[in-house]
Amino acid sequence: MMKKMNKGNFRWTEMTETIRNRGLKKSCMFRLLFLTVLFLWGSVFLCACGYSREEKQHRREMEETGRENVIDYIEEKYGFTPQIEKIEVCEDWNAFSFQSDANGYVLAVVHAEDGGESFRVHISGEERTSKGRDDFQHGQIMDDGRAYFSRLAGYEIYDIALQYMEKGVTGSSYLDGREDNLLSEIYEPGSFETFLQEHPMNVRIDDCLNQDLTGLEETNADMVAFLKEYAGTWGLKAMLISWQSKEDYEKAFAHDYGRNGLQDFEIWQDGLYINSYAGFEEGEMVCSRFERQEFDGIVFTCLDQAEGNDLEITTGRNVWQDLGETRGEPLSEVYCISRDGRGEVVVYVPVDILNAYGMGRAVFIQHFADEKWWQYEAGLEKTTDKRFVFFTYHGWSNGSTFDFAVCKK
Repeated sequence: MMKKMNKGNFRWTEMTETIRNRGLKKSCMFRLLFLTVLFLWGSVFLCACGYSREEKQHRREMEETGRENVIDYIEEKYGFTPQIEKIEVCEDWNAFSFQSDANGYVLAVVHAEDGGESFRVHISGEERTSKGRDDFQHGQIMDDGRAYFSRLAGYEIYDIALQYMEKGVTGSSYLDGREDNLLSEIYEPGSFETFLQEHPMNVRIDDCLNQDLTGLEETNADMVAFLKEYAGTWGLKAMLISWQSKEDYEKAFAHDYGRNGLQDFEIWQDGLYINSYAGFEEGEMVCSRFERQEFDGIVFTCLDQAEGNDLEITTGRNVWQDLGETRGEPLSEVYCISRDGRGEVVVYVPVDILNAYGMGRAVFIQHFADEKWWQYEAGLEKTTDKRFVFFTYHGWSNGSTFDFAVCKK
């Protein structure tokens, strides 16, 4: 998962009163305000103008030095001369100047002389060197990883994703993804277990066998013990997901669960297609399965936490509040959903049902918290197969109790 900067709001009335009542400070305040506006305007102007002539020249020189370094590095490491498809200067964001600054490295996309798949090379663009990093062997490592985890699991792995770093690099470096799978050393085929011990790694393993992984400790104790040990000792973060079918896997809203150590972040949005999942991190295992309930053709999903139906779904239990957010009476029934405890509830509304209410309509949520009613438009997403629109209710202080309806906005 991007961070947004907050912009403060000047309290103009209070500032004006302060200036009026503090004569000696009046000119200072105006000067400060003028300089602040001038600084912000200047920053925007610099951004709009782009890089200076000197900076553009410096970047061209970095690209040329990087190009020579890439060729030397690949020839020395792998024994062939690479064909360079493109090369770009690596940048870091400079919050002071509001633009990106070159950080001294280049990232090249190259391939072997006789063709083959492209791969990346990360190397200095400031000085001549033959020391760099690349992902030329990523395919070999993926093949070895798939075979290794398939033997460990004892069942068919449908898909696998590996995200690894250099030795000794912390997991925080995963966040921007630019340095994923770049290695300076040569990987020895068949040495995946050793590689797993030496490199911080995030692993996602998908099967389409509709398994209940909450019972994995009973059905595959060896696998659980291995993943716990490696998660505790070697920094492994592993995510196992069992989809209901191959068709459901293809319908998934996302396939990046488990990246950057965010083990199950937003996985609830695919509760319509996933049977269960298990996450391993810091020596611990967390397992969950999804429950699905249907009501009036609408599908509701949540993590299964109790025997029987976790969700109580009714219509007409609560009156739709007139809070000025919607126009007139709801077009649909007022659906009331409640459950014990907190947790995300995802509601999948068939597109044809929603379209039947015509134009100018939206789904609105209401719930009661902090001694008052809240009402707002739901943020709708569409499933990959376009059959459903869905929204997520994340819960409030009163747990996962809320109403929703289709309304005019």
